[in-house]
Amino acid sequence: MLLLPFLGVFIHVIARGHGMSEREAERADRQQKQLQAYLRETVSTGDEASRHARIPWRSSPN
Repeated sequence: MLLLPFLGVFIHVIARGHGMSEREAERADRQQKQLQAYLRETVSTGDEASRHARIPWRSSPN
């Protein structure tokens, strides 16, 4: 009785494992594309960090 749940999970993974890996690969591709789109948008709009980078900073306060 104790091994029955583990056996069921094992059989499920064997039967459905290929589809799980395909879905995981598709999810990773979608995330990568979303990240690239976000980075392109952020770089092209000139975000706050780029504006701060242009401010001349002093090395010591006078």
